[in-house]
Amino acid sequence: MKAAKKPLRVGVVGLGAIGQIHINGFRGAGAMRAAAADPAKSAREKTQAEYPDIKLYETPEAMLAAGGLDAVVVATPNKFHAPNSIAAIEAGCHVLCEKPIATCKADADKMVAAAKKAGKVLMIGTQCRLMPVSQKVRQLTDAGYFGNIYFARASIVRQRGIPGMGGWFTTRSVAGGGAIYDIGIHTYDHVWYCMGCPDPVAVSAAVYARHMDMNSYVFAEMWAGPPKKGGACDVDDSGFALIRYANGASMILEVTWAANRPDEPMKGMVVGDKKGASWEVGKDSFTVVGQNDRGGLIEESTVSFDKSAYPDRWRHFIDCVQNGTPCLVPGRELAKVQAVLDAIYESSARGGEVKIKP
Repeated sequence: MKAAKKPLRVGVVGLGAIGQIHINGFRGAGAMRAAAADPAKSAREKTQAEYPDIKLYETPEAMLAAGGLDAVVVATPNKFHAPNSIAAIEAGCHVLCEKPIATCKADADKMVAAAKKAGKVLMIGTQCRLMPVSQKVRQLTDAGYFGNIYFARASIVRQRGIPGMGGWFTTRSVAGGGAIYDIGIHTYDHVWYCMGCPDPVAVSAAVYARHMDMNSYVFAEMWAGPPKKGGACDVDDSGFALIRYANGASMILEVTWAANRPDEPMKGMVVGDKKGASWEVGKDSFTVVGQNDRGGLIEESTVSFDKSAYPDRWRHFIDCVQNGTPCLVPGRELAKVQAVLDAIYESSARGGEVKIKP
């Protein structure tokens, strides 16, 4: 009889709203909430009051120096993803890092190299890949159900949904980017995953910042807190791109934090030479279009799936660390996503197509 595995000892860097979600998520998955670090005294005090068993540190360096951790969650602003992840890996920890993996491809590559050298799991928080609809579509893609996928569409549209204006979300020097980095990466990554993750080779894009004046911006509510007067608002509020891939496929990406149009939930579409599928994230079925198996007529059908059959991000991460299960959201693939993000901004700035190096 095998001995039960000891609970994973997890440290969290960053105690904002996302960090708190990870603390609760790992608790629900059976991991040990061992430690956490945040420079803000108020964040540490709030966490200590709610979770008195957690050891609190002012800096991630102090937390790592204390030892005793198996894994670290990096839930800091984007600028700090790479240095904190690399430090944790070099301290002997597996890492679950929030999205985006970094703020440039060069830093993403350093993270991937560090994890490979140390033999550690580097999982990125684009958990939309783990959603039941993403897993089901990818299963069909791998089985050849759609044939050769040659086109895809990924979108998420907020009418007014800029988070925390004047805070780090809208400060380019810390966030790296705006709507594209915050919500665009989720819709892009899960559809790219459904395509089979073809290698991106070129991007033509335009990003805009037409609603970033907090004095004139009209909103009903604001995630990440009210506007911080005097803070920076120098990132994009929307972006649109055409991405080309080495296998000849292409994707259209459409993302807005704010636009004068109705809200639209996260959506995906893949089109193959046999069949195509379109879906709305959160639903328990999606639509397939293609020839039927009887007389070859074109018809629409509905594919349903078991929404409980797939792991959440915390259980999946624990499974990868403890059992060697292949990671479904590996850093090496998100480094390719980072290359696309870099190219979107470069293309918009240059006003033309940007090639992506292999």
